[in-house]
Amino acid sequence: MFKEKNQFLIYKMKEQKRFLMCWIVLLIIIKKKNIYDEYKEQLEYIYTRYLLCSSLLRMVKVNDKEIREKLIEMTWTNLNTKFQIGRKIIF
Repeated sequence: MFKEKNQFLIYKMKEQKRFLMCWIVLLIIIKKKNIYDEYKEQLEYIYTRYLLCSSLLRMVKVNDKEIREKLIEMTWTNLNTKFQIGRKIIF
């Protein structure tokens, strides 16, 4: 049971990684179309909410300490490089 649960969480983290890659491609497309500034706050809200609400919760449940730390570090780094985390969100 323990091993199966951990494998499921690792699978979910792989899904998250795919989501992040899709998000990066989406941001590139939006910036190329010159509509990024118009939707920046909404994009920031969706991205931040996804990472902090659903993904972070799954990450802390991963039993393998090394994998857990890598996932958390990757998430925080990605969040801090894409958006200013200290900025007040208006939603």
